[in-house]
Amino acid sequence: MTTRHGREVHIPVPVRSCESCRDMLMREPANGVLKTSGTLLLWAGIVSMVLFYYVTGALCLSPGIGLQRVALNQQTQYQRRLKDLLGNIPFYRRVFDKYPDAVVEVQ
Repeated sequence: MTTRHGREVHIPVPVRSCESCRDMLMREPANGVLKTSGTLLLWAGIVSMVLFYYVTGALCLSPGIGLQRVALNQQTQYQRRLKDLLGNIPFYRRVFDKYPDAVVEVQ
């Protein structure tokens, strides 16, 4: 069953895979803590800057931006690994060629 949400189309597709590939599919980066910590540091830095605590703000903003970038990088690498793995199947290769920004979700 295809579900439409705005312009996004979600198509559930069963994927058969060997055990090592299945481990790779399910090994999503645990970057929720990184994102949350980065967001808290960013907000602390912004509030500090607004309250004229520039040194404290800079000390919070810098690692906050770094944590956000690390989390984004991990998610990007995970998507690349999934697309490389699924790209070995001709059907998925055509889908990824047509929709290069497609996001693969494993449930």
